[in-house]
Amino acid sequence: MCSSPLCLHRGETMSIVTLLKRALPGSKSSVAGHIERGERIAQAIQLRFGISEPRQWQAKHLRWAMERWASEKSEATRYDYWRTVRVL
Repeated sequence: MCSSPLCLHRGETMSIVTLLKRALPGSKSSVAGHIERGERIAQAIQLRFGISEPRQWQAKHLRWAMERWASEKSEATRYDYWRTVRVL
């Protein structure tokens, strides 16, 4: 069994907030921006594929989010989403 605070025990779910907080160093506002974008991406993937657990996501889900879901957003916004997806 893992004794690290980063490990999850069997049966525990990992929210996008938990995942991003663990993965990101930096200022609170920077982390908060990634969390907001991550939650929007998670909601889009949940609606499209029915997958609510970030650990179940595959590259194809994140690729869809970037190529299809974020395609109507501005270039700067797409870049921000791309940076968040890179963290995931």
